[in-house]
Amino acid sequence: MGLLPFDDWIYHLDFKRDEVNRKHQEVVTTQDTVQSRVLLFNTQLDQYKLLLANNAILLYIDKTVRMTDLQLKDFTVAIAQLEPPVKGDIVLNSLITVTELIGQYLVIKFISNLKDVIKEKFWTDSEAAEGLDEDVVEDLAEESFDSGFVDSESVSSTESLEAVGEDVTEAVVEDATSAALASTGIGIFLAVGIDVIFGAINGAKEADQLDKIISDLDSKMTVVNGYLTTVNKKSDEITTGAVAQIKTFKDVSAGMLKILPPDHQPTFDFGFPDTIASLDKCLAAQQAAISQFGLLVQLRNIYVTALTNGRNPTKSGCINAILTSAPLWVTEAILTSIWDDVLAKYSTLMKDAK
Repeated sequence: MGLLPFDDWIYHLDFKRDEVNRKHQEVVTTQDTVQSRVLLFNTQLDQYKLLLANNAILLYIDKTVRMTDLQLKDFTVAIAQLEPPVKGDIVLNSLITVTELIGQYLVIKFISNLKDVIKEKFWTDSEAAEGLDEDVVEDLAEESFDSGFVDSESVSSTESLEAVGEDVTEAVVEDATSAALASTGIGIFLAVGIDVIFGAINGAKEADQLDKIISDLDSKMTVVNGYLTTVNKKSDEITTGAVAQIKTFKDVSAGMLKILPPDHQPTFDFGFPDTIASLDKCLAAQQAAISQFGLLVQLRNIYVTALTNGRNPTKSGCINAILTSAPLWVTEAILTSIWDDVLAKYSTLMKDAK
């Protein structure tokens, strides 16, 4: 890395040469450790973010399906007025296709503003599936924010610690979000000014001056090592959080299945154990669950939107429109039962549809 010194530095303070070279090697070794560790951390965080995002989408589906027509209208207006998501998030971008049929624009805003949505209690009067009690939802919101799902005004919480407009201390590192830690990586060396310190070492004229600079280097490396410790701690927390989110997914899915017609069986298996080893299976099951439960949102959206636009939609016309792009397991009978037995229970508009 260019910020570190060359091994062939010539020191006029010969008796300090070995100490400085040893310090230099410690920095290089730590730099390699940080780089390899953060690569693994970023991969872990991206998987966790996808797990969180999928659960947030299921939360959105569950809440909107159970709203009355007036509640849904107010909720939609409120979400539309929220700040847009931070740009360039790889995981959010990967959800564009997944959310396309259930209100992509609103769903992405919902995920990136989840903390505010919870705080403002956008759904005070709506029901909730089993497994979606207040503590679970608040935890989902906090973890989503920490992982980097934020609106454009909160982007600073995801930025590298290099962007901190103050000295990067151990306290600053410990308080950083997982997203900020992941963005920083080997930038932590620049953030604490290791390059400047080595430049000062090369220009030192006196032994006591060099001693002071080396002492400063030791202090800065304490922050760097604290960064590594914090990354490892966050990694452990993510593992614990992932297990909690796996359990949340299973609880929410079981609760949502209860509102479906009896003959509408789950298209996914969630019988895997609540362990980190089940992460890949859970991610796959979440995708299948979003596809299945998303049918409720699709059906309601297509009818209400057409009605709002004055197109005089019919029940059969909306069902046929869904069938043209639905998976092969989706039948007219399934959509009809969803309409009659579920959506009409909450939506007067759909109950009165012809």
